[in-house]
Amino acid sequence: MLIKSDIFFSVVIPVFNGAEKISAALDSLGAQTFKDFEVIVVDDHSNDFDVLAEKVRESGLENIKLVRQPHRTNGGAARNVGIETAVGRYICFLDADDYWFPEKLEVAVRRISMDGGKNLCLYHRLRCEYPDGKMFFYPPRGIKPGESVAQYLFVRSGLMQTSTLICSAALLKSCRFPAELERHQDWDFVLNLEQAGAAFVYLDETLGVWNVRPSRGRAKRDSYEKSARWVRERRDRFDKTAEMGFRINVLAYRLFQDRKFFSLFWLLAGSVLSRPLICLEVVALTVERITLKISAK
Repeated sequence: MLIKSDIFFSVVIPVFNGAEKISAALDSLGAQTFKDFEVIVVDDHSNDFDVLAEKVRESGLENIKLVRQPHRTNGGAARNVGIETAVGRYICFLDADDYWFPEKLEVAVRRISMDGGKNLCLYHRLRCEYPDGKMFFYPPRGIKPGESVAQYLFVRSGLMQTSTLICSAALLKSCRFPAELERHQDWDFVLNLEQAGAAFVYLDETLGVWNVRPSRGRAKRDSYEKSARWVRERRDRFDKTAEMGFRINVLAYRLFQDRKFFSLFWLLAGSVLSRPLICLEVVALTVERITLKISAK
């Protein structure tokens, strides 16, 4: 159903060596039922830039720009270039290997028309697909009133995946992706949005697909150290329950991935001894979350 509105979106797509994967994302934008948007593809100095440029030309999208970074940076820096280039009232992010369902922007317009404000930030449920064919729908619920972003993400294991975010351009004047970070740019970004006064609204509909790619190589091997450093440097964003949630649901999992079982034992033992009640609460919520994930598959 086509609708008329004075709302205009900017869709930012960062890409690095992803020319062969971007077609589904571009096709999903061409299929949107709401048409008032521009597309900004930011190439992070890829080796396949010529192929990417051809894909952009062949997309059939009328209002699309291709911006090339002069040197390799990272996804966060590329998204920041997109934010600075955007002219829309609302800015959306879409990873090059993800895609949206046709009604996404139309659903967003209807929600914005209800209570659009300068600090509005929408996000939604995703169909999460893995290379082995497994998939599930997540998150099962949105952030609740009075619940911090850290509690939602690390205790309740919520999700604010970047390809779901639709933020007012006014809000993003004071928020950028932390391009200096090697890990957790997405988490850091939504925590920054919270500090800037973002009003998060969860759209209780599945409006896109996230192609989940497991970490490989060094990014996987040194994941614990980078995650531990990140949470230490941002303790002002976490209450005790959220910090415990991060220790159990993120750091313990990283140690398990790295096969550092001795360190894993001491992390869990220290968590139980230091804050037993909070630890038990987080463990109970983690079991509940895992049960929900299993039932959703």
